[in-house]
This record gives sequence, structure tokens and C-alpha cells, in this order.
Amino acid sequence: IFFGKVQKIMQGLNAAFVDIGGDKEGFMHYLDLGPDYNSVDKYLRLAMNGAFAVSKNTASDNDGKNSSPLENFTIEPILEKVGNIGDVLNVGQPVLVQVTKEPISTKGPKVTGDISIAGRYLVLTPFSDKISVSQKIKQNAERSRLRRLVRSICPKNFGVIVRTVAEGRTVAELDTDLRQLLDAWSRMTEKLKRVNAPCKVHAELGTTSALLRDVLTDDFETIYVDTPDLYSEVRQFIKTIDPGKDVDFMNSRNLAGVIEGRKDAAAPCTAEAVICMLRHYGIETRGKKAVVIGRSLVIGKPVTLLLITENATVTVCHTKTADIKAECRAADIIVACCGVARMVTPDFVREGQIVIDVGMNVDSEGKLCGDVDYDAVEPIVDSISPVPGGVGSVTTSVLLKHVVDNCVKICGAE
Repeated sequence: IFFGKVQKIMQGLNAAFVDIGGDKEGFMHYLDLGPDYNSVDKYLRLAMNGAFAVSKNTASDNDGKNSSPLENFTIEPILEKVGNIGDVLNVGQPVLVQVTKEPISTKGPKVTGDISIAGRYLVLTPFSDKISVSQKIKQNAERSRLRRLVRSICPKNFGVIVRTVAEGRTVAELDTDLRQLLDAWSRMTEKLKRVNAPCKVHAELGTTSALLRDVLTDDFETIYVDTPDLYSEVRQFIKTIDPGKDVDFMNSRNLAGVIEGRKDAAAPCTAEAVICMLRHYGIETRGKKAVVIGRSLVIGKPVTLLLITENATVTVCHTKTADIKAECRAADIIVACCGVARMVTPDFVREGQIVIDVGMNVDSEGKLCGDVDYDAVEPIVDSISPVPGGVGSVTTSVLLKHVVDNCVKICGAE
């Protein structure tokens, strides 16, 4: 959902082009304004002026309904189905629009003034009181039950579309989803009073999180994560599921085993891959000085804990480290996981060192490279892992091992 600005009115097309901050303007036909456009426009102007009191939806009204962010809002008459867009919009006018189709080739995105926010079980439709149930739910009794439950919790001036996956769900599950949607609406309202157009004011979930939202149930035993890049996207979902389903072992409970130094603790795959490489090549870590460049929760911190468990003396370097080059030259083992292309240069290293490059970057020429300037550093140090073909390949193997181990644990196989 974007806070945009009308750039052009095309009378011949009965459409407008809207600047939403992208390379191409969004296209909106008169029919795309939506029947509730008058209410959306009024809401936008009020939100820009800070007219709404915004608070997290943690309490319900006395009748069981959730408190409404639009409690005192008066809904405007619906927009006529036949009309001239020039009578509704003006060049430079601020508008609230939602992308319905991504840009393709030379065409910009298609946008609409018909705003909605999708959750797992419900879709929130403001400026309406209509409760709709997915046609894929066939049983009349279930359709009536869902409509009755949602009606009992739906706040004033909001409608709801009940999705197919809501079939059989309890009122508590539906209410939790609805509150999250209302909180998202309130966050968008708050943002509208402090930003300038064009600006994104609400974003749908990423592909991975949306998939988890829509299909994850108690029937699933495992979630497979094959790259650390997905960690930030799925983190909030991982917190709410059984930690045993997290094969990449990047949630708080599984990381606790790494912190405690338990030998049976399963670490995030990339961090464990670093240790596997050291063990495979017979590189002694006991009593050795190791430097980890980077302190992310995904790699830096877990690999630091694993190296400590392997009896290394570990120093963590980051952007605030006073003399990072001196720290690195004093180390026996360097693990580079800072995410900065070719940051580690010859003045970071000395002869006899082991360098493990965990980085995965794209340089200015579009080539894949690590955090270490491989060509310049390789002649100096004793051993160095390449990018690509180094830690990444081992990470994939570690992930597969975790999948198999977890499957054996779930199935009770020997």
C-alpha cells in the first residue's frame, strides 16, 4: 500500500498515473478507484493531519468486538460506477493506493484505491460492514458458523473476507489474526501523518513468510531453511512454532544449546559448516587465537560460540573495533562474515594463518565474491576457503544432515 501522488490525468483512457516512488508510475483506471474511494480519500486526509488516535489493539469492547481504529469515522457515499476520473482526481493530489499487479517490461504497476490487508485466516476490508466467506468452503453450517464468529469480533467500519484456510478454526484463532490486521492498519495510519508522498506505508509479507502463513499447520513437522538470508524474513514465524521444526536452528531455544556449549547442540548451518571445515582438514583450534569479523545473529555470534566450545580464544571484530587489522594479524584463524565485499586485504593477514571466508557478495562488476580479497590474500596465508565453492557448499551439506537427523528423530528410526 502506497501513499502516492497523482502525476497525470488521461481523459481519453479515463485513468490516472500515480507516482508511488518506483521507476514507473502506477496506472489506475476510474473503475480501479473502488466503490469506497470517497471514504479512503477522507481517511487519508484525516490521517495526514493526525486525526486518529493510534494504539495497539490489545483489548476488546464490552460486547466482545475488537476496538475499532475507525470508531468515530463516518463512511462516505459509494463512488458511482460510471464517471469521469477527472472529476475525482487532480494532478498533485495525494492518494492511497494498493498495487494489484507488478510492473512488467515497459509497463508500470497497476494500482487500485480499493484497500485491503490480508492475514492468514482473514482479509481486512475497511469502510465496510460486510462479512464474506470463501466460496471454497462448501458446508453451509460451517459458513454460517464462521460468519457468526467473525461478526462477533469484527469492529465498527471494518468488513472481513474469511479465507478458505479458516475452515474449522476457533474464534480465538480468528480473533488473533484480526487483531494483527487491525494493528497493521493502525501502524499504517500512524505512518501517514509523518511521511511525504510517495512512500510505501504497508507491505505484504515476503514470499517465504506468506507461504508459512498460508500453509503451516500442526501437521507439519519441519521447516527447511537453505540460506541465512531467509532468517530475518521468517524469524517472527519461527518464534511461534515448535523449535524442533527449525532445521537451520536459528531460534532462541536452539541457540541456547550453543550458548551452553552442549556437544549435542545443533547450530545454524553456516556456523556449523565453518567448524566442519576446520575438523575435516585437521586444523587445531584448542588454544588457538581466532578472530571473527562480524557479529550477526545468523553467523557471527553462533560461530563465535562454536569456536569457544572448540577451546579457541575468540575475538569478535566489528565496525567499532579500534584496530581491526592488528587484531586480525594477531590471529591464527580468521573467520570473515561481515558482508562487505573484499574487505579483508593483505594488510589484515600474515603467513601461517587459516582464513575462512563466509561472505557472499556481488561486486561492482556483477561477479560473486567473498569478504576476503582472495587473489591478494591467498599467496600470503597458509590456507583460505574460496567463494564460491567454499563454506556455501558445506552449508548445504550440513543442512541436509540436519534434515536427515530431524527426520530420524521424528520417525523414531535407527
